Amino acid sequence: MGLLNWLTAARPPERRVAPDWSGPLSLATPSLFGIDSSDAGVSVTPDSAMAATAVYACVRVISSAFAGLPFHFIDRANKERDDGHRLVEILNENPNPEMTGFAYKQAVMINALLHGAGYSYIQKDVTGRAAELYPLPGCTYPFRLPNGNLVYRGTTGGRGFELTPDQVFAVVGMSRDGISPISPVSQGVNAIGLALAMEKFGSKFFSNGGNLGAIVALPAAMKAPAVEAFKASWKANYSGPDNSFKTALLTDGMTYTKTGTDPKSAQMLDARVFQVREVARVYGVPLHMIGDLENATFSNIEHQGIEFQQQTIQPWAQRWEQEGNRKLLGEDERRVIETRANLDSLLRSDTAARYAAYNQGRQGGWLTVNDIRRKEGMPPVPGGDELLSPLNMTPVGSRKPAAEGDKQ
Repeated sequence: MGLLNWLTAARPPERRVAPDWSGPLSLATPSLFGIDSSDAGVSVTPDSAMAATAVYACVRVISSAFAGLPFHFIDRANKERDDGHRLVEILNENPNPEMTGFAYKQAVMINALLHGAGYSYIQKDVTGRAAELYPLPGCTYPFRLPNGNLVYRGTTGGRGFELTPDQVFAVVGMSRDGISPISPVSQGVNAIGLALAMEKFGSKFFSNGGNLGAIVALPAAMKAPAVEAFKASWKANYSGPDNSFKTALLTDGMTYTKTGTDPKSAQMLDARVFQVREVARVYGVPLHMIGDLENATFSNIEHQGIEFQQQTIQPWAQRWEQEGNRKLLGEDERRVIETRANLDSLLRSDTAARYAAYNQGRQGGWLTVNDIRRKEGMPPVPGGDELLSPLNMTPVGSRKPAAEGDKQ
C-alpha cells in the first residue's frame, strides 16, 4: 500500500489519522510552517527560496552527492559486509514500489536542507520489521503532546496525519533539543530574501526599459482620457528589454525627471555575487561547486572538495547511519550489525585519486586485492584475500638482540 493510500485510508482510532489539531498547534508561529519575512521585504518559504539560484544550486549539490552514497550493513565483530541483508535493497535500490533509492534519498535530503529535517514513513511487514520507506511531506513537524509523548504531524492529500516515533525515520539537521529542527531557510532568511529581491530588481530594471524609475510631469490641462492614452503609449514604446535605450519623445508642456539609480551605481552586481557566497556559507558548499570560480585554483578546488566531503556530507551520513541503527534494525540486530554509508563512492569519478588510495592501502597492508575489487564491483579472485606486509616495517620491540658473536 502506498504512503498516500495508507495515510488517507480509514484507520483504527488509535492511529489518529485525522487528529484534533488543538493544543500544541495553537502555539505555532509562522516560521514553524516555513514562512519568514526578510528585511528586504520579501516573504521567504522553503519553496520560494529555491527560486534563488544559489539556494537551488546548494540543495542540488548536497542532495545529489548524498543520494549517490551506497549504504552497507557491517558485522560489528568481524567488520564484514552483509550484502544480503534485507535493508541493502531498501536503502540503495527499492525503498518502495514508487521510487528508486537515489530518488528517495535525494527527496529526504531536499526536505532536510530546506526545512531542517527530512522524515520518512516506515511501513513494516507482518513481523514488525521495516519493509518500505516513503518520504513524508516537508510540512511534517514533531510535536510534544500534553502527556509528554512525541508525535509527528503533517498533511498530505488534504488530510492531516499523526505518526508515532517508531513509524518515522527522522533525519534531523541542526537542533537545539535533538528533535526540533533548525531550518537553514529560516536562519538565512535575510540572505535569501535579499538574493530574491535583487533578482526581482534586475528583472524589473529590464522590463521597464532599463530605467529604474522617473517622473513625467504632464500639462495641467490634460484630460483623463488623454492621460490614460499617454500611459498606454509610453508603456508600449518604452517598457521591456526590446525598448531599452530608445529616445523618449515628449510633447509640449511635458518634463521628464529620472528618480532612480542604475545597477552599477547601486553596486547590484557586486551585491549579487556576495549573496551567492552568503548562501553557500549557510549550506557549507564550496563556491566552485555552484559556479563561482572567481577565486578558484586547481589546488584549492581539490582541498575544498575534501572539506565538502568531511564537513558537509559526512555529518549527514552519520545522521542517517545512527537513525538507521535505531529505527530500521531490530533490537537483536543492533547488537551485531551497524549501518554504514560508503563515502568512498564520492571518489568514483576521480580515477587517479581512487587508484592512488587503493595502492596506498594495498602496500600499507590494510587492503586486499579482493577488498579493492569489491569496491569496484568486480568478482573476487583466488588468493586475493591475503594482506601484504611491508618488509621494512616491524612492530616496536620485536627486533631480536644481536648474537654474542655478531657484536663488533
